[in-house]
Amino acid sequence: MPVPAGGHYLYGFVRSGDLPAKLGEGGVGLPPGPVECLAEGGVAALVTPLGPERVAPRRANLLAHADVLNRAFERATVLPLRFGFVLPDEAAVRHEIASRAGELAGLLDALQDRVEMHLSALYREERLLGEVLAENPAIAAAQRRLRGLPVAATHFERIRLGERVAQAVDAKRAADGAAVVRELERLSAAVAPEDPRHEHMVVNASFLVARDRLDEFDAAVERVSRERAERMHFRLLGPRPPHSFVDAARPLAGAR
Repeated sequence: MPVPAGGHYLYGFVRSGDLPAKLGEGGVGLPPGPVECLAEGGVAALVTPLGPERVAPRRANLLAHADVLNRAFERATVLPLRFGFVLPDEAAVRHEIASRAGELAGLLDALQDRVEMHLSALYREERLLGEVLAENPAIAAAQRRLRGLPVAATHFERIRLGERVAQAVDAKRAADGAAVVRELERLSAAVAPEDPRHEHMVVNASFLVARDRLDEFDAAVERVSRERAERMHFRLLGPRPPHSFVDAARPLAGAR
């Protein structure tokens, strides 16, 4: 759904004085709009004043939103907003900041010098099934019993076998995922787990990590990955703004 035309598009919040008032071009819109810092007291909003055009959620605008936040994040602590928040005018932006000054300042303090690192891990499919069969003799026996039998005649048995395999995989994923998170959470201030995106995903979580512990966290992920390399493959993304640890958009009652 397109962002409403006019008004001020919001990317997030920073501390006043951490960034200049004018941050150049490269914002949302076509052509890319200017990015500005509107300060009110100790907090400033990252915004782009919009023209009459509507900002559609097309790839260029989504990338511009992320790029503005990443550029700000390189120089300041940022409370990021999701794509698509617009307030009617500059006065509304300043009112939003003033009405939430204490809350926003507290969030900025809590996230000072902390970054988000996102970790995903997936089972190697061929290894996963072998482990499930080795650890569940009854499932392995059922699979052997069905081997070579007509598919139509054993339809419901195969469905039940598939359900048993899925349950075994779920239990295995829960245990393995918890073990990975347990080894890394000691190096982070908070963990934000997400639902797995598919059945072979073991870990899908973001970690809030202090900048001065990034090398230590990276080394721990490398060790965890190396120890499980035959069973899983890992992907680590970051550092990036702490999207998973703040919902700065919650009280934007005037957003449209």
